[in-house]
Amino acid sequence: NSFCTLLRGFHPPLHTMRPTLRLVIGALCALVVLVVAVITLAITYTVSLSTVRDIGKKHATALATTARVQTEQYFDMPVDHQEVMAALMKQSDAKLPSNYADQTDLRLHDKLWYTAVSLARAAGFRYKALGWVFDDGSGCSGAIINGTNFFLVSRFVHEWPHGNMVMYQRAINITTGLDVDPETVRGNVLNYDARFGAYNTAKLLAGSSDRGMWYPITLYVIANGAPDFVLPVAKPLYNETQHFIGFGTAIVPLFRINAFLANVRGTPNTEAFAVQEDGLLVGSTHSAAFFTITPQPASLPVPDGCASSAATSYDATRAVYHGCRLSASAFPYPPLQKAA
Repeated sequence: NSFCTLLRGFHPPLHTMRPTLRLVIGALCALVVLVVAVITLAITYTVSLSTVRDIGKKHATALATTARVQTEQYFDMPVDHQEVMAALMKQSDAKLPSNYADQTDLRLHDKLWYTAVSLARAAGFRYKALGWVFDDGSGCSGAIINGTNFFLVSRFVHEWPHGNMVMYQRAINITTGLDVDPETVRGNVLNYDARFGAYNTAKLLAGSSDRGMWYPITLYVIANGAPDFVLPVAKPLYNETQHFIGFGTAIVPLFRINAFLANVRGTPNTEAFAVQEDGLLVGSTHSAAFFTITPQPASLPVPDGCASSAATSYDATRAVYHGCRLSASAFPYPPLQKAA
């Protein structure tokens, strides 16, 4: 009885053993789940990084392609406008202004005016200057003055070089399109030669070809304004009988290229640069300047890689400036130096 009583009083701790087993199994399962999760996370992380890289590469390629297309369109426009100017001379069988019987005929000047203002408007008035330089020294040029008005002056040679010139002038507000300077034609204007300093060189390079050319980047000054680095495009002009009569010109200021690059660079954390074949910078979105412009004596030789405003000036009495640009390898931006 006492043994039975002892057995009846003995209760094996089965209820404490089962939770321990559950705990072990649960812990084991949790460990397995944790290991699987870690492996899954590692796989997901690796796949995600790979996906991000692929997306990044595709995005970068898309941005580069877009930038290339926009760049081509940007530089194609001045070339296309030169074709229009050349076609105007051929279709109307133009003559040198000095060969017309009456240089005061308003229609001769208006033809150039309407062509110039139409092309300038199509380009968003981004040209530094746009016009014609004739082989007899006559000239017609339109430019933005004071940032608000498109002003055009044409001077036709009369009995060159002893007589006076006939001058036409007209201006419109680029926002309203309204005249701000009455259309006038005046005689008895002193002669000047519109053929810029490098005119003869351009004529020699053109030869008998009617193909346009991008002129090397140079300095350009309008009236008494500040000098600007510019990228000119010029095209030889011929009339219907293939007689050479001069050049059509469009001048793109480099600061416009900076603004263009800012619009195509894709993201705000990147910098965009335009570099020509010899390594000199043409445009940049970086805050650091890539060029210097200083007044210099006209007799001072132009350093290598630099340009002189004398090359685009028709006035020998005007102040001369030298402008020098940095190369990509010398620009203070390590990623560009590395790429160069």
